[in-house]
Amino acid sequence: MEFAEQVLDNRREYYDSTMGRHTMYLVLSIIFSCLAAFFYVPNFLDIPFGVMTARLLFGQLGFVIAVLAGLATFSHSVEKEGIWPWNRCRMPSREAHPAKRD
Repeated sequence: MEFAEQVLDNRREYYDSTMGRHTMYLVLSIIFSCLAAFFYVPNFLDIPFGVMTARLLFGQLGFVIAVLAGLATFSHSVEKEGIWPWNRCRMPSREAHPAKRD
């Protein structure tokens, strides 16, 4: 009986220490989206290539990289994190559950 209580205590400590990590990738995708807003070049596709400056090219390159990083972290969040309704089974609960025995 003592071993089972110790295992449950260890699980509770682990879950309490990892509760903040369940939105890690969602927060990163929001940060990358905000970063992409700073690099946005309006009407980029309408600018002729001959008149384009290096500043516009690097700005658009930064925008594309930030958007791709934001999409990648958001897709990882949707797939793995427990805050989404279809991943609720991965979200640890705060109350202790008895061990399932055969």
